[in-house]
Amino acid sequence: MLEAKIAVVKIEVEVPVERVHDMFTCAFEGGSNYWCHRIASFNLAPGLSKADFHEGGKLHNGRYNGLKELVPTTEGCSLTLRVDNPNDGPDVIDVVVGPAEVKKGLEVMASKHGRHFADLINENDDANTADVFLQCCCFGEVIFG
Repeated sequence: MLEAKIAVVKIEVEVPVERVHDMFTCAFEGGSNYWCHRIASFNLAPGLSKADFHEGGKLHNGRYNGLKELVPTTEGCSLTLRVDNPNDGPDVIDVVVGPAEVKKGLEVMASKHGRHFADLINENDDANTADVFLQCCCFGEVIFG
């Protein structure tokens, strides 16, 4: 008797950095405000200043994005976010998000939250998509919502 088997296929998907910037914008403008309280600090690589990320700066992308979207995707830079603590202990904690956390967050999103990842890729995203993205970057899983 033949048994039906489902094949698991891993694929590599290139996510345009602009889509990542869009996810940060949406998360910070409302998608994640119920657990992500504020940006505690911008951690910039040596030799960079906040002005480098603003319009006319050497790292600005010519879009509406600013510091909060561009910093976490720039090598050597990160954001420190003040967030609700999902574990026992203090009510809020600081979580650092930089390029490595963004990459890991996208990997988790693709493997565990395929519908949201597809929405991100297909530009069919909303505040929920951005919230899942940011939680995957911060915690490696969806905890809130």
